[in-house]
Amino acid sequence: MTLPAANILVYFAPFSQRGWANVLKKAVHDPNGPKFISVSWGAPEDVDDLSPAAIAAIDLALKTAANAGVTVCSSSGDDGAGDAVNDGKAHCDFPAISRYVLAVGGTMFPGGQAEQTWWDTPGARTGTKAGGGSSGGGRSTVSPAPAWQNVDVVSVRTGQAAGRCIPDVAALAGEPLYNLIFDGGPSPNGGTSASTPLWASLLARIAATLPAGRKVGFLTPLLYQTAATGRPLGASVCTDIQVGNNDDLVYADPTATPPINFKAVAGYQAGQGYDAVTGWGVPNGVALQGALTAGPAVGASLFKALQPGLASNVPAPAHMTHDPVAAMIIDHNLLDDEAAKQSGLALAARGPAWADIDFPAGTAPSVLADSPTPSLPAADVVLITYTSDEANAMAAILTPGFLAVPPKTSPTRAWTSYANQYASYVPDLLPGSSPALDSHNLGLYKLISLSGKKVLCFKSSLHLARDGKSIPIMRLVKQIVAETGARLVITTGTAGGVGGGVELGDAAITTACKFDLVRMFASEPYNGTTVKSSFQLKDASYLATANGLVGLNAARLATSPIPPTRAPTIQSGAAVFGADPNVCITTDGFLYDDAQNTDKLQGVGCMVEMDDAVIGLAVQSIPGARAQWLSIRNASDPQMPLGASKQEASDIYLKYGFYTSFSSVLACWACVLGS
Repeated sequence: MTLPAANILVYFAPFSQRGWANVLKKAVHDPNGPKFISVSWGAPEDVDDLSPAAIAAIDLALKTAANAGVTVCSSSGDDGAGDAVNDGKAHCDFPAISRYVLAVGGTMFPGGQAEQTWWDTPGARTGTKAGGGSSGGGRSTVSPAPAWQNVDVVSVRTGQAAGRCIPDVAALAGEPLYNLIFDGGPSPNGGTSASTPLWASLLARIAATLPAGRKVGFLTPLLYQTAATGRPLGASVCTDIQVGNNDDLVYADPTATPPINFKAVAGYQAGQGYDAVTGWGVPNGVALQGALTAGPAVGASLFKALQPGLASNVPAPAHMTHDPVAAMIIDHNLLDDEAAKQSGLALAARGPAWADIDFPAGTAPSVLADSPTPSLPAADVVLITYTSDEANAMAAILTPGFLAVPPKTSPTRAWTSYANQYASYVPDLLPGSSPALDSHNLGLYKLISLSGKKVLCFKSSLHLARDGKSIPIMRLVKQIVAETGARLVITTGTAGGVGGGVELGDAAITTACKFDLVRMFASEPYNGTTVKSSFQLKDASYLATANGLVGLNAARLATSPIPPTRAPTIQSGAAVFGADPNVCITTDGFLYDDAQNTDKLQGVGCMVEMDDAVIGLAVQSIPGARAQWLSIRNASDPQMPLGASKQEASDIYLKYGFYTSFSSVLACWACVLGS
């Protein structure tokens, strides 16, 4: 496959664990911006060839790539189900088992027959001239199954349908092989090291044909989502391979020193639909191109457009505990992307990631000392936010000299980790879902002073939809109030704008939050109920000042596929942005408003997010003299056009949520001073 006029970047590194981690970081952060990366290297996930630290470092680089909308194609391995470990057990290849790659298996046309799974005797490679080899695949014992991968494959090793399943797709790896030239002569060869760049080049070709403003993005989760046809997209854009397996046979290799006796490994069978040998199958390029082109051009997407009209609140499979788009939003850090871009610019072209706020005299924040104990310091007000982008926007305005989650290359000091009683929360956290299990804390904090009031800025590591049905964030809120003695708790951050009057960057000061739960909390008794706050803004002059400061960073929103037509505004009262009720809708998955009212949000509220009502519920459940609470949310995606997908809404969310959060943070500033 040729790639006319393509810029093909080749990266070199020492063949070591550190080398692989560094080369992936370089590719991901390259200012030249590769959108597709092909990796034809791997090693068994659970043997000594790779340390846990190396796997974690490489996986982090792959996660960064996925968050940036890059599809990394990774070979599933050439040694069948055993993956060359030779212990008689099934193994999978890393980095193919990463949740942040497109894992590619292999097929062949033996003797001119129909296409089937790549398998050459004895299934695993050997040192003999016979060669051997077959498509790697199976269920990981290291990487948990991502929420988006709801496939019915039982591990031949554990007997459970658990762990990331690979490959996702396949392409030619065996007969008739590829006509390669090596060292000046013909050298036909193949393997998944060849099928993988074939997929990367196909995606690059398709990307070049897409309408303006579109990109392929991180493709893998999309393949498992159900399209309007009722079938997974992978089944619609791939040709199913139903013949073959990736078993390893007993085989003696006398050419090795000492001789090696390969043990048999019972692998996986190809069959109808998804399987752990060839995934969804080999690509139908025309169908894939059509799927990625379909729908109105409202901007690039992280996963890219499903067919128009797909409802985002289709009931999830029982085992799917949270929305994968929500997971991406929580973990995304725009400042990492900004730092990578800045590193590639000439000094004269560099600019700050944001403009500092020039507060009126006597109202600027100042940072106070951390608590000398594991408990939080005393505070009058607590501001709770949830994602890296939200917290970094809060830090940019309120904690000068600190960022909540600094870019990896930044010398800026970070907020302080808070882990008091963390171990007691762990049993209630959901493995493979809860960010707190990765961060090993309950959140990050920094204490400031605003006109003599002590204000605790807090980024939560707990979330309604990520931690399981025990809802540990309820306990965390009560713990925060008990330790700080705060009389006001403000929950704040990004949200989806509901109604045509809400524009990108608008913020609402809200005293009512309604539960609209569509996933694992859908049957809870509080679903559909509204939690109300008695908070009143006593001095509205600070809000007027905040509205005058909002526009300072608003120019960065102009590049959005749906740019604002006016400066963002912070509004409060019974109705906002025209006639929208001033209610914040709390759900347990990523919902968004569109012109066809797919998620039935219109008329219910003005913003939709994923935590605030549970915070209000927690504060109001504290016995005795209660603190007050308040919800402030900014529209980091507006109402979407007819037929727009969840992925198109989330892409706007990810690209602009840091900057739209300046509105809600300034609203917090106004409410603290005016309360």
